[in-house]
Amino acid sequence: MLPKSVSRARIGLAMWMYNLLGIRRPLTSQILVTKYCNLNCKMCFVYPLDKKEKIANTKEPTFEQLEYLIDESCKLGAQVIVPFGGEPLLRKDIGEIIKAIKQRNRYCLLYTNGTYVEEKINDLLPVDQLVISIDGDEHTNDSIRGKGVYKKAIAALELALEHGIVCRLHSCLIPETICTLEHMSALSKKYDVMINYGYCDITAFTKPAEKDISLGREDVIAFLKRYYEMKKSGVRISTPARVIKECIRIMEDWPVDNTILSKSEAKEFSKLRIPRCALASSNIYIDSDGSAYPCLPLWGKEVNPPNVYELGLRKAWNYYKKLDCHQCASIFTIEKSLFYSFDVMTLLQYISGYQFLR
Repeated sequence: MLPKSVSRARIGLAMWMYNLLGIRRPLTSQILVTKYCNLNCKMCFVYPLDKKEKIANTKEPTFEQLEYLIDESCKLGAQVIVPFGGEPLLRKDIGEIIKAIKQRNRYCLLYTNGTYVEEKINDLLPVDQLVISIDGDEHTNDSIRGKGVYKKAIAALELALEHGIVCRLHSCLIPETICTLEHMSALSKKYDVMINYGYCDITAFTKPAEKDISLGREDVIAFLKRYYEMKKSGVRISTPARVIKECIRIMEDWPVDNTILSKSEAKEFSKLRIPRCALASSNIYIDSDGSAYPCLPLWGKEVNPPNVYELGLRKAWNYYKKLDCHQCASIFTIEKSLFYSFDVMTLLQYISGYQFLR
């Protein structure tokens, strides 16, 4: 196993090569290691809101299947592998999953709600970055995630930092959290950790709750402007200031009523310089049943998505080679598109913000 600094430096090198040579490779492979979770957050971006339905159709991957996906992801060129869920720390073999990623010298980024960090702290030591979900102050967070979860997440953060783990606090941008930026900024300063807000993309599974978990474009723009000012003031927001500013411009200039801009519409509005979505050429999501998708907005929309266990990961990856969509009116997809674009200044700011070279 190489030092962490080596696997981190490889990310920038791979990105440079893929862009220079025009190679379509999944720089990031996000693997759903479990559908199970001990919480029932209403904005859960993957599964139906009814908890019974979440569990009813569950098919959990074996460790051997996950190791296969890690191997195949590496062969395809992935440099960042993200085991997520559900709550990934519910898996008894999460330590082995992390070890399998690090043995292949890949950057391992793991998302958790924090409730099992104390129990799994030794398993988490090799991760490159631990992302702990906190949605604002204690009252707001616990109204979304459950009573007592805020204190457990803070305790998880403190324990992880004591063990030298690089941490980031992640909040989901929904109506309840739009006014929590000051609290999250205070946590960032107190613990000297990165923070970021993720846009709550509406998937086929969370469509029934769209009115409760989505924000209007004007509200998103207003939030981003405050986000930008916080970043400029020195708050450790992981997203570069130039990317936040560009997201504001694109959201303000968005030319169609739909949230998806097609390739033909992109040509029609080419003067607006809306970047091409890079997720289809740089990222893959793999569901716990093996279904593959390039992005969250398409998760569940495909009637018969390619399955990595039936077709193999390469064929599943090639299935999305010719999508008609150009970009989504989603901060998540726009931000990732700018990250994968290999703009040198943007990349350097990301590398610094995510502590790839720490």
